[in-house]
Parts: sequence; structure tokens; C-alpha cells
Amino acid sequence: MKWLKFFLIIIFTVYSGQIKSQIVPDCDCEDNPEYIISCLQKNQETAKKHQIEYVIHYTTNCITDNYDTINHLVIQFDDSFRLVNYKLIKNGIESLENYFYYDNYGKLICINRTGADSLWVKEKIQYLYSNNQIIERIIYNDSNLVNSFTYIYNDSGRLSKIIKTEQGKSKMIRENFYNMQNLIDSVVYYSFIGNSHSCEKYKYDIYNNEIEKIAANTIKTEYKYDKNQKIVEKRIRNSSFPKLLIFCQIDYDKHGSKEYRIEYNNDTIVSKKLLKYDIHGNMISFKTEYGFNIGKFEKNIYDTKSGLRIYRERNNGLKDIWIYKQKNKN
Repeated sequence: MKWLKFFLIIIFTVYSGQIKSQIVPDCDCEDNPEYIISCLQKNQETAKKHQIEYVIHYTTNCITDNYDTINHLVIQFDDSFRLVNYKLIKNGIESLENYFYYDNYGKLICINRTGADSLWVKEKIQYLYSNNQIIERIIYNDSNLVNSFTYIYNDSGRLSKIIKTEQGKSKMIRENFYNMQNLIDSVVYYSFIGNSHSCEKYKYDIYNNEIEKIAANTIKTEYKYDKNQKIVEKRIRNSSFPKLLIFCQIDYDKHGSKEYRIEYNNDTIVSKKLLKYDIHGNMISFKTEYGFNIGKFEKNIYDTKSGLRIYRERNNGLKDIWIYKQKNKN
């Protein structure tokens, strides 16, 4: 399911303009069944706002430096602006397709991945609900049952336990504990094979901002916030290497967008990241420096009317363009 999470993030950043970050317990789609729903809802909101019917994403060919119209992505929405199809066209053939199916109430009930490319595994994922919450996620590979995940919630509707079933064996793989404010106090991960487990513990300030996370009793991450409740410092220590401190300092522009980020390894600057935004909060460029060398950089251009990203240039020389087909428009 890593492919699905990556795909959803890519789709969201295409439409959102500004890449947003949030501190949450580390999770993929297995650990957080609401993650995919949240991403799909954001996509739907943006598609509806701009009346998007479909999007075509072209990237330049590494050899010819021309836009590769043979290999490209197509993202399609239905009349309710729900994501229904995402396909990769390779050498003029539909190499990979992801179909999204919904019930009469608009809830996602199935994702079906197929395609002509042998590199991709055919997969179908079904979702079952109770009280509008996902209670089970079932995965098939070429019509064969692979595994399933059962989600149990507490009285407040927060995810409490995850049980994995595979080849007739069922076992709890995650358990969440909450504090009086219904924020995650700790998470215990259990290995599906064997008896090993690991734990994460969290602390918050009076504004419910996460200020500390301890993972596996060894890695401690601390956060500091400014008066606007934005992260300005991040410190990471590992008890196995007590003399090592990874420190990150973040500054913001007058619009509240991340402007400058410096990472330290003890007292040594490891990298600098400079980000620039337009007045709408869209990131127009970022540049990362490693010592005296320029590492990653990116430039973006947005449509002046809609604010949608239409062009990107990256440090590897590749360029991207996005073409949006809006309903009732040619």
C-alpha cells in the first residue's frame, strides 16, 4: 500500500499549491484508515472548486528534453468531482490504472488496480463501514485473498486497535492509548510474526501541540512553537548516541509560510533550505544547500486565475507541465 499513499500525496500536491505538513504519529494507509478518505476529500474539494474534469501530467524526456507525450499520467474525476481513475500511459499503452468506486452515499468502497505492465501487481482493496467509519480493509491479489485489517474504535470514535488477518491467522498489530483530551498518549506496535513490539509516547503543551515524542525508548524528538503555534525548532536525540544532536531551525515569512530551514548535526550546519512563496501561499521555489554545494531545487509556476500549479522545474533537469480540462470548457 505504499504505492497508494505516495500516489495520493502526489495528487494532493498537484492541486493544493502549498505543500502542508503536520505532526502526526507515523502511519501509512494500513495504520490510518481515514488517511485515504482525507486525501480523497481534499482532492474532491479542489476539483469541485475549479470544476476539473481531468488532468494530464507530462514530464520531459531525460534524453530528448522534449515533453514526453508517449509516457504521461491522466487523472479523472466524475460528475461529483470524486477521483475515479488514475492511469499511467507508457509507450501509448495504459500501463497502470487505478479505479476508485463509491457507494450511493459517496463513501469509498473499492480500489481496483490493473494494467498491462507486468511490473505492477493486480490488486483490489475493499472497504467495509460501520457508522461511517472504516471497520475492515480487505486486500486481494489477482482475486486471491492476501490479508485483511480490522479497525476497532473507542467510545469517542478514535482508532483504538488494528487486527491483521493473514492465512487464517489473526493478531493485533497496533494499539492506541489516549489522554484526557483524547489525544494519542502512546502507541504500541506488535510484530505480526513473533512476539516483539515497540512503543511510541507523546507529550503536548497547553495548546495541544505535540512537544515530545519518544520512539522505541531511544529516539527522543522535541518541538518548540512560536506565538502562532508554528514549529520553530525540532531536536532529535538518540540515547544510543548521547553526544549526537540533530537540530532543525525553521523561520516563517509574513504570510506564515516556511521560509528558511537550517539543519544542524551538533554545531555543524548540515543543510540549508530556502523556500519562497507567492502571496497566496503557493511555493514558487525551494533550494537546498549542503555545505557549499547546491543540492535539490525546484521552481513552480501557478495559473494566475485558479492558483493551480501548471509548471515545475527540478534540479535533475526534468520539467513538468499540468493541463487541466474543466467541465463545460474546451
